[in-house]
Amino acid sequence: MIKNNPHDTISIKEKKAPRGGFPFNKKHLYTMITILIMALIFIHSAMPADLSSKESGLISGFLARSLNQDPEAMSFLIRKCAHFTEYMILGISLFFTMGEYLTAAGSFSWPVFFSAWGIGTFYAVTDEIHQLFSPGRSCEFRDMCIDCAGVLTGILLIILLRKRGRHTPSDGNR
Repeated sequence: MIKNNPHDTISIKEKKAPRGGFPFNKKHLYTMITILIMALIFIHSAMPADLSSKESGLISGFLARSLNQDPEAMSFLIRKCAHFTEYMILGISLFFTMGEYLTAAGSFSWPVFFSAWGIGTFYAVTDEIHQLFSPGRSCEFRDMCIDCAGVLTGILLIILLRKRGRHTPSDGNR
């Protein structure tokens, strides 16, 4: 409370920081998760081709043997599914993050949709360009498209799940 004169009283609510030193909320959490996902994508893109092939080769080799499939075709499928999945996760994270920055209570809005997809698409394009500087890697338009589709799928998945959750029949207890 601050008193300027005997008739005026101003109440100031002070937000106390937790032990960590700064106030922490969902906006901070979602932002940190998004940055972490982007960092993991960046690290994978910086891997030389031989290390990246070894990493995906373990999974694709196992699946090719288990399903009696061509190892090269299985490797291609695994690598493209990995692209799609990591960017789908990024799309989900970006949607939640942008929802905290652009709307009240993280609800849907077109600016949230377009900003999340735009940032995800921009990151996908720059990530492919980044691969040009990694030994044995290349920049492929096909991978950019797969990445952008992954971002869009993640965003649409959250929108559909939220929409479905709002339209569930009431059970009388709510």
